[in-house]
Amino acid sequence: MAIELHKREDALAETPELQRRGNWLCINVETGMSWPTLAQSFAFEGHELWIMPYTKDAYPGICVNFLVGRSPEEGWAMLHRALSVLVWTQNSGATVVSMTGGNLPRMMGRTDTSGKTIRDSFDLSELPNVLEPAGKLALALMREGRGLNHPAYAFLSFYRAIEVAVPKNERNTWMSAQIVNIEGHRAKAQPGRVVGRDR
Repeated sequence: MAIELHKREDALAETPELQRRGNWLCINVETGMSWPTLAQSFAFEGHELWIMPYTKDAYPGICVNFLVGRSPEEGWAMLHRALSVLVWTQNSGATVVSMTGGNLPRMMGRTDTSGKTIRDSFDLSELPNVLEPAGKLALALMREGRGLNHPAYAFLSFYRAIEVAVPKNERNTWMSAQIVNIEGHRAKAQPGRVVGRDR
């Protein structure tokens, strides 16, 4: 059975929980990963979050109907942490393009849906529960690096993630041991050599 994109209104009409008025916060994302065409809820840090689907006329993303009286900054931070965990499990990247919300989950409109890969839903049964601040920061840096299109900037994000995750006195040993796992001949070129230009 073919998977199809729906219009934003049609996709939300199929999910009564997303028509419940409240204090909705949403992050809109740009990503190369295969993203669901159906709305999907999951538990994260004690809250019910929603995967907002790819539609014909709106960005996908993650939303939460946040408690009145709680700081919006707390909600935005939680959504970003959830996105970091999600892209980690999908081995991909994502970039937040805008933050929206209101009394209903209002995603930012878009018209270009070409080149996107889609699926019915994510398997969210085994999301990691990261408690340590250093682990949360490392995941955020990993998400940033995977979402960048510039190799040099992506490398800086990945290196910062390593700095956070691996103690300084162990870092050189760990990095030397991981070189064998790096793919791509250019990444393993000897210092001072320009790959493809040796004569």
